[in-house]
Amino acid sequence: MKTLFDTSVLVAAIVEPHSMHTRALPWLQRAKAGEIDFLAASHTLAELYAVLATLPLKPRSHT
Repeated sequence: MKTLFDTSVLVAAIVEPHSMHTRALPWLQRAKAGEIDFLAASHTLAELYAVLATLPLKPRSHT
């Protein structure tokens, strides 16, 4: 199945504190596992970068 992801789903899947994270993450995981075909417009990826780059979140420390 081909699935077109939009920015709101990708942001929710990537950002753990997002209120829809638990609903969006499984879709991204299914795409990563090859269960569905991941599609995203180039504009969506540009918008995703812009949103993630400006979020007031501190990255987790991995030390």
